[in-house]
Amino acid sequence: MTHLTAKDSKLNELVLRKKIRLALLESQTTRIKSSSVNSTIKETITMEDFEDIEQTAELAHYNQKRRDGSPYITHPQSVRDITKKYYPNNLPAQALALIHDALEDGPKQGHVTEEELRQFIRGSIRDPRDLSVIEDALDKLTHDKSVFPNYEDYLEDVFSNRLASIVKMSDLILIL
Repeated sequence: MTHLTAKDSKLNELVLRKKIRLALLESQTTRIKSSSVNSTIKETITMEDFEDIEQTAELAHYNQKRRDGSPYITHPQSVRDITKKYYPNNLPAQALALIHDALEDGPKQGHVTEEELRQFIRGSIRDPRDLSVIEDALDKLTHDKSVFPNYEDYLEDVFSNRLASIVKMSDLILIL
């Protein structure tokens, strides 16, 4: 019989929340698709989506520390705060800021795979238009050094995407 530490319990709780959210969203999607009513649903990123996105970021950076020893999650939260300051109405940019390092760092932490993170991200954002834009920008921000060994080339690719540019600038402002 194994005993979970408090940290293990927190990790298990984060993973369970994400899986429950995915199951609920799949159920809602099935119900909407099987409905005989043909209506257009207009959604946007909600506070519930933001909470879920932040949980995804927490899971990706679980137990990761910054150089100063603080929890790494404070970095994406700070990038989101800067993004919100300069783009208060750009909810996709604010959501992207929270997960901008998730795919790059999360799998290295060993708690979740890249595919699991992608599923959790997809489950966090209900509006398919916002999700598509955010996923495209996230792929640009995820620095794959085998594709872009030269940092300048990576930045050129990032800045070819408006949403990724906003978040990268917020990230760079934070470094200054």
